[in-house]
Amino acid sequence: MRSLTKTTAAIACLSAIACCFSMTEAVFAKDPQPNCQSAQTQLDLNICAGLAAKAADRNLNETYQRLKNKYRNCST
Repeated sequence: MRSLTKTTAAIACLSAIACCFSMTEAVFAKDPQPNCQSAQTQLDLNICAGLAAKAADRNLNETYQRLKNKYRNCST
């Protein structure tokens, strides 16, 4: 009888662990992009700030490439 209780406890423990892993996967699944015009949570604000920084960096890199190509043959 004692081993049956240990087995039952082990099964319950493993089930709880499996449940936690499945919940974690659902939480970290890729969510749709937040509406950055009305971000409410800190997570949404962080995501929107990251997206804005990426866009600014992309714009800066494009501008640099255009200027580099434009003035490629100029002597200094």
